[in-house]
Parts: sequence; structure tokens; C-alpha cells
Amino acid sequence: MIHELRNRQVCFGCGIAKLRVSSARISWAASVFGLFLTMLLARLGAAQTPEIASVQFSGSDGNYSVLITGSGFGHSTVSLPYTGDVQNFRIGDSAQIGHGEWGHSGDRNLLTYKSWTDSSIVVSGLGASPGDALVLALWNEDSGEGATWGGNIPTRISAPVVIHSVEAEYSEEAQRARYQGMCLISLIVDTQGIPQNIRVMRPLGMGLDEKAVEAIRQYKFKPAMRDGKTPVPVTIAIEVDFKLY
Repeated sequence: MIHELRNRQVCFGCGIAKLRVSSARISWAASVFGLFLTMLLARLGAAQTPEIASVQFSGSDGNYSVLITGSGFGHSTVSLPYTGDVQNFRIGDSAQIGHGEWGHSGDRNLLTYKSWTDSSIVVSGLGASPGDALVLALWNEDSGEGATWGGNIPTRISAPVVIHSVEAEYSEEAQRARYQGMCLISLIVDTQGIPQNIRVMRPLGMGLDEKAVEAIRQYKFKPAMRDGKTPVPVTIAIEVDFKLY
């Protein structure tokens, strides 16, 4: 009887051990599931609804560049720079025959997408004219949400003209690595032709972005003019190319 009781006690102890192991497994699974849920909610929270704050045009009749600023734009669906159709961006011009859309396959004008970040987009090659009424639409690929903007291309505003430029110097790090490439800089040319609010739109790295900004600070422009008489501030984008020869 004593032997039998001991066996039962041993078995009962095994049952407790098994129960403890099962509880540990449940706790581990719950932790993993909780971590996965947290990551999923964080990703969903990061995918915002796009909001367009401003749309700026530079260039001339038949060839405009467009700078869109705001928030929640997400990311580009193609490697940039890219000329052609992308699935989450459209510009419609009411002056175009058939009310077509630039950037869509088959249209006569294809946009070039130069930069796309969560807060700004730069495209060029818009074949519109001063005064044209435009409708712009974009979508955040992660959230599936979109935003639209409607307005007109400013009439008779000339683009600013560079009258003094400075070549960007190479950083020591990039020179040692024989690193080359192109970065995209946005800026406002004020009514005195002075660069303001200089920002890196498409970074290159290795200290070259800072060198590009340093050079553009020394630029001087003939300011954009309305009706050839009144200077006006405009936003433009400049590509700075770094090459080793």
C-alpha cells in the first residue's frame, strides 16, 4: 500500500510538472501573439490618410514641374527617378483633349517622378499651360486612403533663372569610396532671388547632401516674375550630380 501510494504521488507530481510546462507554452504563445498584434497596429497606425497642404508649379508652358507637400503620402511604388505610369498618382487637365490624365499609360505626356517621401512629391514633365484647371489625386499604398487637390496653373509667371551657381564639392568620405550619384534639393527662390527653405528631397548620403545644400545656399537667381513686372517667390527643385572623373 505504501509503495502504491508513493507511485501515485510521483504521478501526481508529474502532472503538476506537465501543467507548468503547458502554462509556460501558453504564456510564450500569448507573448508572441501580443508582439505580432502590436507590430500590426503600429504599421496600421503609421499608414496615414494623405493630406495635401500645397501644390507649387515651376517651369513654363508645356513643361512644368510640380512640388506637392503635405503628409501621409506613403512611398513610391517604383524606383526613382522614373518616367511612366504609376498606379497611385494622377493629374487630370481639363484643357487636354478627352480630359486625359498625365502619368497614365497611353497618354501623350508621361510624368517623371523625381522624389516621393511621406511629406513631399516632386514630378516633372507636366505638359499643361498657364491657367489650365487641374485635378490631382494620389493614394497611400499602405493605408489605401487617397487625397485630391484642384486648382489652376498660375498665369504668366516666369521661372527663376540661375545667374550665379557654385559647384558642389565632394566629401572626403565619398571621394575615398569613389561614390557617385544625384541628390534632389527643393528650395524657395524669394523675390530677391535668394534661396530659402532649402531641403533635401532625395538624399544621396556620405556627406554629399550637406555639400549640395552648402553649394545651393550660394546660388543667386533672377526671381520669378508675374506678367514680367512683379517678382514673386516660387518653389523649385534642383538636381545636384556628383561624378568622379
